[in-house]
Amino acid sequence: MSCHIGEGTRGFVHAKLGGVRQLMLVATGAVPTPVPPGADMLPGSQTQLCAGCHKPGRIVTDRIRVIREYADDEANSETMSAVQMHVSHTSSSERAIHWHADPSIRIEYVATDEKQETIPYVRVTDASGQVREYVAPDTPAEVVNGTRQRMECMDCHNTVGHPISPTAEQAVDRVIAEGKVSRELPFVRREGIRLLKEEHSSQEAAAQAIDQGLRNFYQSRSGTSSQSLAEAVAAFQELYRRSVFPTMKVTWGTYPDNTGHLNSPGCFRCHDDSHATKDGTSISGDCEFCHKQIERP
Repeated sequence: MSCHIGEGTRGFVHAKLGGVRQLMLVATGAVPTPVPPGADMLPGSQTQLCAGCHKPGRIVTDRIRVIREYADDEANSETMSAVQMHVSHTSSSERAIHWHADPSIRIEYVATDEKQETIPYVRVTDASGQVREYVAPDTPAEVVNGTRQRMECMDCHNTVGHPISPTAEQAVDRVIAEGKVSRELPFVRREGIRLLKEEHSSQEAAAQAIDQGLRNFYQSRSGTSSQSLAEAVAAFQELYRRSVFPTMKVTWGTYPDNTGHLNSPGCFRCHDDSHATKDGTSISGDCEFCHKQIERP
């Protein structure tokens, strides 16, 4: 619970008052479905969620991220790509992901929607105190002059505590890459995605449908490994259990992950080449500000 409770008396009181409100919602049956993203969450810098382990200003090296994707063909054909992630930062260069978290930099913004996917105004104060204001085209004055929020960890890492894959496709690719589902099962990616996307009244009904659906598909296929099939059933049931909650109306994509930009605006909420200062300087959408594709030899 330390991830949700701020430090000191103020954090304790905030958590207790929030608990009372939540108890009343449960008691009256008024819990919103789905629960709004980031509901009643403190900034990561005020809890142990981020600052307890991830110290602002810490310099780290680039990281290599390997991405494995699979096709819907019989062989579940694999495509692999590698990306060099520029995760560190320095106040003298904006070409790094965690430049935004540099303690000497202050970034503020105005969002116009609940999910904070539309950000037409950004204000940057650099280490020397110089201020730059970036505004998207046709932004009304009332938005520019609206209430600003300071950018912090959870503006990008918004699903870090309870990650839900934005798509069933990505979830299935991950369990295949991890070896939890065997690629030796013909069409297992295609069938897994199909079963995970079906609507069910409860997680129990979904678990039964996944079990029956996968076993029925492979029943007529000779040579299917019973162990591999059982492992695939268990893996897909676990994916559904962790990602889809019918009673809360939560499913794939309900809570967008802002650490990327493939399935939600994410980085492109600001880095789109259209947010510009009065002198025409824009927030760059150059991909290599954050990562670089590694070409295979």
